Amino acid sequence: EAEHYLDEALGYFRRAGRSPYVANTLGALAGLYDATERKLAGDAAREEAATILTTIARAAFPTRERESV
Repeated sequence: EAEHYLDEALGYFRRAGRSPYVANTLGALAGLYDATERKLAGDAAREEAATILTTIARAAFPTRERESV
């Protein structure tokens, strides 16, 4: 039952473009998948969440390229 609600929330957050919420929901799904012995699905959800969070962090804290001397 929880998976149904998490899937619904994930779809909503994706359509609304709410990336942080997508990442959080994917994290919750990963935990659920792990608890139900679906390791590959859990790993995939965690990987997608990490990619989203990395993208957000890079946008919020860009690094300057070193200038050539």
